[in-house]
Amino acid sequence: MRKKQTKEEMITKEVIAEMKVKMKSRTVPEGLEIDYGWWPQKITNPFSKESVMLCPDAVAVYDMIKGSEALKQYDHMREGIEWFQKHEPEAYMVLLD
Repeated sequence: MRKKQTKEEMITKEVIAEMKVKMKSRTVPEGLEIDYGWWPQKITNPFSKESVMLCPDAVAVYDMIKGSEALKQYDHMREGIEWFQKHEPEAYMVLLD
């Protein structure tokens, strides 16, 4: 019987290297201070049930968008949405459009 792979074993070194390069080439919205690791996360649209894997910085921006929406801070929400449209257009279409 084959041993179940851990999260670390499933994500290759190449994927993490690509993700680090991607994250270094962009900044998160001003005022969003985040302390994140290097592991991508699977985020699911609660309505369509479609999922995408996001870099940690994109997860932080997604959380900011959803939190801003709940708190009715629409300026912050719009800023996060614009960031997603620019940096993660495919994920934007799945999660936020």
